[in-house]
Amino acid sequence: MNFLSASSLRRQWLVTLLVAFLSWGYGLHYLSRDGVYTTFFQDYYAPAVMFACGRGFVDVDPTLVPGLDPFLQRDVYRYKEFHAKRAPSPMNHFDCANIPDGVPTSPLKDFQKLYAYLGGAVGVIWWATGVSWPALHPYFALIFALMAALGYRLLRHGMARLPALLGTAYFVISMESYLKTYRDLVRIPLILAALLLAVRLGTQPCSRGRGAALAALGGGILGVGLGFRPDVLVGLPVLAAALLFFPPAPQPPWWVRGERLLILLFCLVVTAIPPLQSIQGGGNLAHHLLAGLSTPFL
Repeated sequence: MNFLSASSLRRQWLVTLLVAFLSWGYGLHYLSRDGVYTTFFQDYYAPAVMFACGRGFVDVDPTLVPGLDPFLQRDVYRYKEFHAKRAPSPMNHFDCANIPDGVPTSPLKDFQKLYAYLGGAVGVIWWATGVSWPALHPYFALIFALMAALGYRLLRHGMARLPALLGTAYFVISMESYLKTYRDLVRIPLILAALLLAVRLGTQPCSRGRGAALAALGGGILGVGLGFRPDVLVGLPVLAAALLFFPPAPQPPWWVRGERLLILLFCLVVTAIPPLQSIQGGGNLAHHLLAGLSTPFL
């Protein structure tokens, strides 16, 4: 690589980091505004609280722990207060000392298993910062920043820097409301990462080993993403198509393409074991229906 190309690459990374940093600050500012309340099924985060308090990633009846039930029902309480036109008085913090010794616990519910990584990430953050809803705001802003950076890199594959920056600014502003809904926000950078990887596989030739590594990365993104939000799987057919049908010249033989697809699927399954264990029997999960993973209605 010559000096000019190295300098250009550094500029690309600096601009991408600047986009991420500004978007992170914008996200924090949005979440700090009056009247902005996060709602994302908080009542299912008892295992995250238990993990943060050193009790293991297990479920507990919130009514058996003083202060836990109003803390977890924060979205319900705020909904009632908002519609009653009263000033909100949310339960933003929880003290781990309130958990009684020997309180009965239970395995995770199916919903909690399906979103194991979603709740697990919150548990890790609370373990480091203390159990508090506002403590999650920098984490939400970080996801928002990653979304902006990946969106910018995706746009740069089809346009110059200035139009890409303008498009990213519009994208960031139009998506700000997703900062309030953790489950909806976290899927966006995961889907964008899958799309960006598909573009990379379809535009730049790579060796057999590098192609296998990128396929493994794609499988990991989708598998981990499944534990955050199931509709991340919309990236699977895009990545599979890029691997099989759109490799750039010189195109690898079919058996190499098939090898990459198997690696992709293997890494997806391995990284998605916890959420996959929650899928037992039939169901009508809307994310799977919308992703086309069902037979047509007759």
